[in-house]
Amino acid sequence: MKICNNSFIKKIHHITNYILKTRKKKVYCGKILAISLILAFFVGVGIFHTITAVKGNQRPNSQYKYYTSITIEYGDSLWSIAEQYCETQEEMSSYVQEIKKINGLSQETIHAGNSLVVYYYSNEYK
Repeated sequence: MKICNNSFIKKIHHITNYILKTRKKKVYCGKILAISLILAFFVGVGIFHTITAVKGNQRPNSQYKYYTSITIEYGDSLWSIAEQYCETQEEMSSYVQEIKKINGLSQETIHAGNSLVVYYYSNEYK
């Protein structure tokens, strides 16, 4: 006595394979979705970091950098000149270092009557 015929077994096998393939596709799609979301997150963080870094380096009211030559007065120092041209106290040290570099100074010693190239920022395009 035959309990199952061959076509019935083939149908069950076909249905089982279809269910397994469908399940595999869902798992695969889920993995792709998860990877895409993780990638999108990191791209978003990178863009946010770049934007905030750029905004942090911008001068709020100064867009153009200019250089000018000044004559050193008696009593001037690189630090007193930096006070005139720097917008914040935090920038003074880097300003003095850059002025030394621009003018080829190895020390902070300057002398009255000599010229010095300094830079400043302005909103005005000249």
